[in-house]
Amino acid sequence: MGTHTSQLTLKDRYQIEVLNGQNYSARAIAQQLSRSNKTISRELNRCSPYSAKSTHEATHTEISGEVDSCISAYLTP
Repeated sequence: MGTHTSQLTLKDRYQIEVLNGQNYSARAIAQQLSRSNKTISRELNRCSPYSAKSTHEATHTEISGEVDSCISAYLTP
């Protein structure tokens, strides 16, 4: 189980992207970042394929009430 309770930073997300690209499991990534494996699993399921930059931007637009950039491509004709 991880020790952090704050939101993932862009640096965290880049680390997740790299480790995910190296086929690390969500549990292994969580151990590397001292986070909950559930947090990492949810993060990896946000966008497919996972992109640190787009996921970070999507998180901040969700907070401001805008459309998630991960799904906006599906909404435009």
